[in-house]
Amino acid sequence: MLHKRLMQIILFAVLLCCVSSLGSAVAAKSVTGIRLSETGTGVSCSFACPDYPYLLVKYKTADESGILVLTGRNGQFEGEIPLPCKQKAKNLKIEIKTPSERLLDKATFDLNDVKAPETRKVSSGAAAKVKDLTLTPGDKYVDYSFTAPGHHQAIVQFSSVMQKGQLIVDEQGDGRFSGRLLLPCANAKDSVTVTVSGLNNRKLASDKVRLLFVPPDVSYVAEEGPLKGVKVCLDPGHQGLEVHGGRVHQYPGSEKLVSGGNSTMGQGAVTLRKESIAVLEISYRICRRLRELGAEVTMTRWVEEVSVTNMERAEYANEQGADYFLRIHLNMSSEGNNNAIYVYGPSNSPYAKAVMPIEQYRDVAQTILDAMKESTGVKGGVVRMSDQFVGNNWSKMTTFLIECGFLSTPANDWILTTDDYQEKIAQGMVEGLQAVVEGRLKKFVFH
Repeated sequence: MLHKRLMQIILFAVLLCCVSSLGSAVAAKSVTGIRLSETGTGVSCSFACPDYPYLLVKYKTADESGILVLTGRNGQFEGEIPLPCKQKAKNLKIEIKTPSERLLDKATFDLNDVKAPETRKVSSGAAAKVKDLTLTPGDKYVDYSFTAPGHHQAIVQFSSVMQKGQLIVDEQGDGRFSGRLLLPCANAKDSVTVTVSGLNNRKLASDKVRLLFVPPDVSYVAEEGPLKGVKVCLDPGHQGLEVHGGRVHQYPGSEKLVSGGNSTMGQGAVTLRKESIAVLEISYRICRRLRELGAEVTMTRWVEEVSVTNMERAEYANEQGADYFLRIHLNMSSEGNNNAIYVYGPSNSPYAKAVMPIEQYRDVAQTILDAMKESTGVKGGVVRMSDQFVGNNWSKMTTFLIECGFLSTPANDWILTTDDYQEKIAQGMVEGLQAVVEGRLKKFVFH
């Protein structure tokens, strides 16, 4: 009996190993046709994977490392792995992962013609510290300059969430150094730390700077279109500067006092991107699409460096005479795996009741939510009518606060950095609004 039981255990273990091996084989086969080839600025990378619309490519050499978030087109992925610091690296290692960080495949590529720079000895009495390190940020680059007397060369290192690297740089005379660090993988407003060391690896100076956000051109407005004559005010949530809205009445006629807004906001679980910059990027995309359909669009803020309370946002929309006030946000959760879109409308505000009956308000919200779900492929999310948001309660037009995704979910956080997914959010919201304007309302579903 014991022997029979032992054989059963052994057979079960063998079967489990086979299943595990099969699972690994399936995972490995989900990525096919990996091709790597050197370019003038890095290594081009392409592969096929029909199972995911977005994938991560994590790469590393002896000089640098970084992360690319690629968008698939009919199951095909391609991009360039930038190697601006290629000085001593002999090979490139990559890992292809899902946005939830599951490893699908990996590869190694031998780099050609890599020649380490010749090094020069540090002069006697060379500076032990650099006091004039200056960093000037740009769009995906940082310019640096400093003076290090006695140092003929220096090691300049840079580090951000998305990209890291180091270079040995030569002085330009009299111990003066300057140059540009390229960060093509980094996002707008990413924090970059730059450290200067001597060839003996003694730290000379270090400082931080945030990359710039360069707004896209959204000046074009179609003379005709389905949204001609419609006024929309977009409200990118939060901002880069501190804001304290004090205590305000929850809605007109209410005796309850609530917070009028503060500086608390969401932040990416892995990218560390602030909600304020991500929603600003999305809002620009919504603005462009609305204007292409003939709508008149304003925004409560066009840049990061402002401080606007929730009450001031509502007052601005009222002053503009907007027909619709769309407040763009991203959500956070302690669970870390949420994937949903929420549309919040006002509930008891007399301003809201003067706009339309609450049942119709729900149908309008449902129409926008359904269009966003269809565009993004997100399954979760509901409409909620609530007194929670001051900016909603004090607006005199149809208004919604829209939580477009979850920065606390790593997979959401990664794909929210891509142009493609941000465009899907914008497309869904604009298509939903157009359906509302044209009276094609979806019936609100109670949850």
